[in-house]
Amino acid sequence: MRARWPLVLVLALAGCDAPVDDDDGGPAPTPPPDEPVGCDPLSLTEEQVCDDGRNAEGFAADQVFCPEFWASIDLDDGWDTLSSRWTMDFTAVQPAAVLDHWEYRNIQGEALTADLPVDVIVSIGTPCATAADPVACADALAALRPVDGFVSGCAPTGCTADSLAWSAGDSVGAVTDAASMAAFLGAVDSLPDALLLASASVPGFGWSTGDLMQGAAREVADGWEIVGSVPVWSAPYRSDALRLHVATDGTVTVEDRALAALDCGVEL
Repeated sequence: MRARWPLVLVLALAGCDAPVDDDDGGPAPTPPPDEPVGCDPLSLTEEQVCDDGRNAEGFAADQVFCPEFWASIDLDDGWDTLSSRWTMDFTAVQPAAVLDHWEYRNIQGEALTADLPVDVIVSIGTPCATAADPVACADALAALRPVDGFVSGCAPTGCTADSLAWSAGDSVGAVTDAASMAAFLGAVDSLPDALLLASASVPGFGWSTGDLMQGAAREVADGWEIVGSVPVWSAPYRSDALRLHVATDGTVTVEDRALAALDCGVEL
């Protein structure tokens, strides 16, 4: 098996966006509030933060920048840590259409090209099980090699892109953006559904495992709330924490935003 680059690090350093397509009727995330709770991270510039590779403002490595943001969330109130993007419970995902099979794919390389090896992270069902021409269906599925993804990005160390592929009868298709993800999922019935849709809908959105402040979720009456982060700068590294609401109807809302991390030691 090929070595996999840490996806969160690649995207964080790249500062690259997952594509969002609003023209096909897919849900688009609402913009974050202009004034995040407890602080104003959007007013900071790179020059204010770092000077000669050091933190000019004297921020501690473990500093909590926006305590009011975290207090407003109350992570003791029903929140759970998250598994990684590639190890979530994919059996909980119920596509909107009846499919023979679907799979989560990743490609990695110096550039995103159609000849890159495809790493299948997980496969659900049997490819082309009900196809009238199984051979042609299998060939079409193998030839389905999009170079973009609902999560994608490039850094000096290389590029990575995640997509879904599916088969139903003799038809095959790919999920590479917010609109196609919304169509694939239909109603958001599980936390993995919500995480997939959030990943596709909010450019750069990701999370870490084992720490509620780095990645958390809880079920609410009309969907899920999710805490994660997005990269803002790549050198120096800065990320902002986001609190998202993913409704069962597929609406993704950025409820709040706060400065989460600064690291002047990251150099590309």
